[in-house]
Amino acid sequence: MIKFQGKKWELGVTRNMSLFHGSMDILGQAIEMRRFGTTGKDCFYLVRNGNMASVFFNPENVRAYHRSLEKVCANRKKIIQLEYKYFQFAQALLRAAASLEKTASHGNYKKFRQAYVNLAPSLYLTTALGRYYQNLLQQRLTKIFSDYSSTEREKLSNTITYSGHLTPLTQSQLSLLTIGAALQKKKVGVDKLKRFFALTALWRRHYSRYHFIPVNFNEDPWTEKEMLSQLRNIMKKDCAKEKKVINKIHRYNISQAKKTLLRINDYRLNLYANALQTGGYLNEYRKYVFCRASLAGGGHDAQF
Repeated sequence: MIKFQGKKWELGVTRNMSLFHGSMDILGQAIEMRRFGTTGKDCFYLVRNGNMASVFFNPENVRAYHRSLEKVCANRKKIIQLEYKYFQFAQALLRAAASLEKTASHGNYKKFRQAYVNLAPSLYLTTALGRYYQNLLQQRLTKIFSDYSSTEREKLSNTITYSGHLTPLTQSQLSLLTIGAALQKKKVGVDKLKRFFALTALWRRHYSRYHFIPVNFNEDPWTEKEMLSQLRNIMKKDCAKEKKVINKIHRYNISQAKKTLLRINDYRLNLYANALQTGGYLNEYRKYVFCRASLAGGGHDAQF
């Protein structure tokens, strides 16, 4: 813990993040958090070498933030509203990133910065949802199932918090399996992919949607060569069968989550589980969006 500007601060995380992201995140957390219905959250960044950031939080402020978060997730309707806001701001940032990448003008950069700031509060919000509500869920499970072992309660927790949404990474897998299955049906390899117009279009869409997944805040995207290598590896399996298995398991897990919550029939547990289902998916989705934004915005902060 350190003292700064008369307050006590704790280290939250140290990881690769740019100075640009840090400045946008501070603005978003302090000013735009209200758009998500919570109080503002104070934080400050120490950035070394332009891309290694340590983020500090004020414990008292974080506790106040968690109290306001409870109100935002007080019922299923409010959780749905939160999810809508996430998608609203995420889509705006994706559009702004695409516009900036297409035309690097001052106007497009200004819109990109504002869209980035608007979505920045989501970075901590989903993290807080995961940590805070997971703790509440475990307490509730312990109270209801006091005779269960910790392993049994953990298994139950995993069942009821399964999200109905596929993560962007899983969606990219399914997209790759679709292309692989089409090639296998034609009995041709990856090297023949671009001989087929429809498959070429599918491949271009797959590449444009998912090549930035590993970017995070300042890493490199996948190259087309790397993604073609992924396609070759996945074609070692029966792609059509593998795709069916993934979808079948997903539907089964959704069904099990619903059935289990109905059987337990506890309002608080249902609320906590719904919050974690939503928070877990949104956490993965906002990573996807910020990867896209980081790739499009890289270097433009210095230019403008």
